[in-house]
Amino acid sequence: MKTLIFSGVWLLAVLSVQAQQYNLKTKTLPVESSIRGMCVVDYSTVWFSGSNGYIGYTQNAGDSIRMWQIPGYENAELRDIEVFDDGVILIMSATEPAAILRSVDSGKTWETTFRQDSSIWFLDGMDFYKNAGICIGDPINGHFVLLQTRNQGKDWEVSYVKEQTDSLAAFAASGSSIQYVDAKNIVFGTGGAQAKLFRSHNRGKTFTSFETPILSGSPASGIFCLATGPNKLLLAGGGDYTGATTGISLWQWQYSKRAIPEPFETVILFQTRDCLTYVSSIALLNDDEAVICGTGGTQLYHLMDGCKQTWENGFNVCQSTPEGLSVYFAGNNTFGRMSILRPDK
Repeated sequence: MKTLIFSGVWLLAVLSVQAQQYNLKTKTLPVESSIRGMCVVDYSTVWFSGSNGYIGYTQNAGDSIRMWQIPGYENAELRDIEVFDDGVILIMSATEPAAILRSVDSGKTWETTFRQDSSIWFLDGMDFYKNAGICIGDPINGHFVLLQTRNQGKDWEVSYVKEQTDSLAAFAASGSSIQYVDAKNIVFGTGGAQAKLFRSHNRGKTFTSFETPILSGSPASGIFCLATGPNKLLLAGGGDYTGATTGISLWQWQYSKRAIPEPFETVILFQTRDCLTYVSSIALLNDDEAVICGTGGTQLYHLMDGCKQTWENGFNVCQSTPEGLSVYFAGNNTFGRMSILRPDK
C-alpha cells in the first residue's frame, strides 16, 4: 500500500443556520476513481470505494488518504463498502463481475465470497443490521435478485422478489438504494418505468410495493438513494441523472408497523420540488436536518422548512458521522468534508 497525501485546493463555504456553522471543504483525489461507496466509521475514519477497482480510507478526517487497487479487480466498479468493528470489510463490485469481496485484516487480503461473471448480473447496493446483511440486484427474468447473509458476508443465499418487475431496476449511484429500517424491516427503491418502494417486514422473506411520486418513466430516472432515521423516518431521493427532466426528487415518509395494506403512513410529512434535479445520496444529521448531494450540487435541508443552503460542489455519495457533527462526501476524483460547528458542543 502507498500513502497518498491530498494536494488539491480547499474550497470553502460557510453559512449560519440556527446559530450553527457549516463548513464544506473539498479536495481532488490523486487517482482516477469515481467514488460511489462510503462507510463512515467515526469522526475521523472513513472508508470508500469506486471505479478502477480502488478502495481507500482516511484516519485523520481527510488530511491524508491511503488508496490502492484490489488485485484482480482493477477494472471493477466498486459501488458499495461496509466496515465492521472487528476489522471485517466487505466491498461490492456491480457487474462483470458482480461480486462481493471480504477482508478480515482491514483490507490487506481479500476473499471473494460471491461472484457472477455474466453481464445479466448487476448489483446495486447492500446494507447490514449487525451481522445480517442484504444486497439488491437488478431483475433477472423479471424478478429482483436478493443476496442475504447472516455471518458478515462469509456466505450468501440467493433468492428473488416474487413480484414481476418488468422495466424496473435499482440504481448503484451510492450503494444506498436498499436499507434496513430495523432488524426485521427492509426497504429498497426502484427506477425505470416506476419509482417504487419495496418493503419487507420479515427480514426479506417477502416484499410488498407501492408507487411513489418521485420522477420516473425513463431508464435514467427513479429512486437512487434511501436514508432511515429516528422514529421510523424514511427519506427517498432520486430524479433524472441525465438532467433532462425536472421533478420531485426528495420525499419523506413516516414508516408504519402495518404490513398490509399500506406499508407506510399515508400522511406525507415533507416534500420538495426545489432541490437538485438528481439526488444520489442523503445524509441525515439529526431529527430535523439532512444533507443531499448529486452531480449537480449539494444542499442542506431542514426537513420541515425546506432548503437552507446550496453549494455548487457535486458528489456521488455522502454520509454523516454517528454523532452528526460532520458529513463526508466523495465523487468523481473528489473527496470532501463538511464540519458542523454547534455552540452547545
